[in-house]
Amino acid sequence: MMNQPSIEEATARIVQLGERFSSVSRVYFRSRSGPGSRCGWSGAGEGSVTVVSGADNSQRFFENGHFCLDIEGAPPVAFSNVFCWKPCSDHVALSHERRGGDVWLFDLIASPEGDSADLVSREAHLCVEDRYQARLTFVDAGFDLEWIIDGPKKEEYLHYRYR
Repeated sequence: MMNQPSIEEATARIVQLGERFSSVSRVYFRSRSGPGSRCGWSGAGEGSVTVVSGADNSQRFFENGHFCLDIEGAPPVAFSNVFCWKPCSDHVALSHERRGGDVWLFDLIASPEGDSADLVSREAHLCVEDRYQARLTFVDAGFDLEWIIDGPKKEEYLHYRYR
């Protein structure tokens, strides 16, 4: 069994993420559907990110851009998302605004020693029968967030790059 980082190390990772929020202005992402997927949303997208700080120390990422399927001649599709990142003492809570409310996705915690990620989802988020998990890795100019979504109808891999 891997050792968990100390409280000091975990706090440092959460603070480090919080310090990067204000410099984020762009999002790039790639999605790949696996053979078990019924979605077929393989493609790439990019857009702008406007970061708005909340009174509760949360950071809302307002994302707007275009996504293109990996199908020749497919037209770009406009997208918009609002993600809420809320740093807490031992984790960062991530939620997605949908239909006027926040849908909690998962808590990101300091990754166990030996793991290549800096933060990982504490446990999978269940949406009906689909499981959402994530790994966040710091890079020089921002951070990457990799998602794995699996279930009876989904087998999706998403790689978001926030810069």
